[in-house]
Amino acid sequence: MIVTHGLTPSIPTSSSDVTFPSISADITNGSGRGNIYITFCDARNGDPDIFLVRSTNRGANWSAESYCSVRLICRGEIILVSTS
Repeated sequence: MIVTHGLTPSIPTSSSDVTFPSISADITNGSGRGNIYITFCDARNGDPDIFLVRSTNRGANWSAESYCSVRLICRGEIILVSTS
């Protein structure tokens, strides 16, 4: 279930080659509680790469895309993304 509080979420992407999106929210009691994280695979450069965007205000704004992959990924491996 997605709760938008009357807002229309807008997730920034710069390519139509986006695949395998995954979304997660921080539900810990730490300082990142409530942050939303989206990872996706994008082949804008010819090879699949993994990117991460983060929202700290319930999806109203998103961080710039962070590149977080190695060329070998996106072929069935389990991927763990961490901000620490």
